[in-house]
Amino acid sequence: MRSDHGGEFESERFQLFCEENGILQNFSTPRTSQQNGVVERKNKSQQEMARTMLNDNSSPKHLWAEAVNIACYLQNKIYIRPILKKTPYELWKR
Repeated sequence: MRSDHGGEFESERFQLFCEENGILQNFSTPRTSQQNGVVERKNKSQQEMARTMLNDNSSPKHLWAEAVNIACYLQNKIYIRPILKKTPYELWKR
């Protein structure tokens, strides 16, 4: 797994989880988001989807976390490449 040096990826609890599940962590150079472009674009897409859901429904800001969770769920259920005929969730659970 490649990630930036964000605090959510460096916690001791997350490191233990990765070790227990055989996940190798590889960190990009600090303050170089271009090295982590795919993740940055996906995060931005989720934020934009959540913002759109909240704005279109005139929902309060305290529902932000739920809107991001829904955006993540939707992105994992949408086909990434029609030729594969699989969703990200299906590829992950192979």
